[in-house]
Amino acid sequence: MKILIFRTASVPINIKSYNVQELGLAKSLIKLGNQCDIILYTDKEERIEYIDTENGKIKIYWLKAKNILHHGIYDWKKIKKIANEYDVIHCNDYNQYATYYCLKNINKPIVIYHGPYKSKFPWKTNLVDKVFDLMFLRKIRKMNPYIITKSKLAEQTLINKGFTNVHTISVGLDIERFIEIKIKLESRKNQLLYIGQISKRRNIMFILAVLSSLVTKNPDTKLVIIGKGKKRYEDKVNRFISKNNLTNNVEWIKKLPQEDLVKYYLSSKVFIFPSNYEIFGMVLLEANFFNLPIVSSRNGGSISIIDNDNIGKVLDDFNKEEWTNAIEYYLNNEIEQGMFTHSWDNIAQKFIDSYHNVR
Repeated sequence: MKILIFRTASVPINIKSYNVQELGLAKSLIKLGNQCDIILYTDKEERIEYIDTENGKIKIYWLKAKNILHHGIYDWKKIKKIANEYDVIHCNDYNQYATYYCLKNINKPIVIYHGPYKSKFPWKTNLVDKVFDLMFLRKIRKMNPYIITKSKLAEQTLINKGFTNVHTISVGLDIERFIEIKIKLESRKNQLLYIGQISKRRNIMFILAVLSSLVTKNPDTKLVIIGKGKKRYEDKVNRFISKNNLTNNVEWIKKLPQEDLVKYYLSSKVFIFPSNYEIFGMVLLEANFFNLPIVSSRNGGSISIIDNDNIGKVLDDFNKEEWTNAIEYYLNNEIEQGMFTHSWDNIAQKFIDSYHNVR
């Protein structure tokens, strides 16, 4: 089968520094004997790039588009020409204009892989989506598209919007780059880890408030933060750290290559992720791969990964005492070394079955 994955949003992405879902899925689909290529948005020069895998090449079409509130308005003749070379088109998210265009104008089986779910927090995105739904929701719903959602939260959101042909297949992890390193497991220290954007949505101030509570009980508790954000918010975070005497308890690294994150997964005791809203969160999968217990808010990724207290804990509220207690538990108790079941290789066949169902 010849499969084209179309990452429809016009958001630039660096495939070398980010664990790109489309690339990981494509590798696993090729392992099953398929051809799989990808369309990605670029704000630079258009080009074609080839990624070598053990089982074949992935062709990446880097295409320019007009960026209207992260909706890509592409050269549609070019999109149709590329799409006609494939048996099935896999588009990201129903609420992208490019997905609507493909459903309406490309005479090929189309599967939508959708992640966003209803939440009051991403208010700017919610406004854009509300306008999109007013213009296109009824039209898309009439087409009765085959939709795969990344989480049960996303599935319920689409059911509430009136979609009926909705199925959930969780996000996977490309573990190839981690396999050899995982064998060299090191002993972990009394250390917490957060990886992600430094922003209000990720609840960084709450992380630090919890850390302050933990330090009161155990002064040796350390938090490693890996990520960056807007300068104004970063300055606010730095002021909080200084004001609360946490300078010696926080190590803040602004940027690291994907592979270099491994030593922090291996040297930490608990991964914390109190995001207000998260479509999935690849770092949750990475932490789980390294058997790092996760204390997380309720979001698309956490409810898909954490199903018992051995793996971690999902907390519905941002109660400092509850978070402190949960983290203390995992600081003081070892978890079972479970088998990782969330790789793309484990779930790629489910996508193949879905592609056949829509044909």
